Amino acid sequence: MAVKTPVKATFTGSDVTGLAEYQAADFIGVVDGGTGAATHTANAILLGNGTSALQSSAIQISGTSISTSDSTQIQINEGLDISGALTVGGNTTITGDLTVNGTTTTVDVSTINITNSFTFEGSTADGNETKLTVVDPTADRTITLPNATGTVVLKDTTDTLTNKTIDGATNTLSGTFSGITSLTATTLSDGTLSINSGSITSAVNGTFSGTVNASTDVQVGGISVSTKPFAIAQAVALG
Repeated sequence: MAVKTPVKATFTGSDVTGLAEYQAADFIGVVDGGTGAATHTANAILLGNGTSALQSSAIQISGTSISTSDSTQIQINEGLDISGALTVGGNTTITGDLTVNGTTTTVDVSTINITNSFTFEGSTADGNETKLTVVDPTADRTITLPNATGTVVLKDTTDTLTNKTIDGATNTLSGTFSGITSLTATTLSDGTLSINSGSITSAVNGTFSGTVNASTDVQVGGISVSTKPFAIAQAVALG
């Protein structure tokens, strides 16, 4: 069916004298509150008032832009389903939970502020999660992750470290150690190091404070301290 052009009555005085097509400048008055409005707010949506009248809304549509005539926020009181991309130019405040089913991508952000912790579900959705959190800091702290691939070693777990070097020139060893094969320029404080028999094959430039007790022979230059005390004492005196 073709588009029809509305027609209007033509008058001579108060008498109808014929019919004519509507012209571009012609309009029909809109009933507004029963008073009959002849104009409609530009770009506004025409709404019913619940009775017999029509009124212009505060929501305006101009091309692809939606705004309000009174500069207030647009409220959406029902669910909103967006099938295309969503771009937010200003700040975004979410008062409820945010659930992301897809992949999140953060672009050009140098700092992400987290109030308390991250929680990782893992590959299996169950009641067990891993939480990454921090002790409440009393000053600004920085923890740097190395440029390497590997497993994080925790303070409270039992782990075997390989290919590690302890810089004895700048570190003091304390605790219980086993399986040590070489110590270089290391300060060993009194009562802080336990050495199993035969576990150290090289101790270079070591400084030992306090009393050193050994459960087996201690040899100096191939001479056993436990079996040759007189020879050592004599050698020291003569040296």
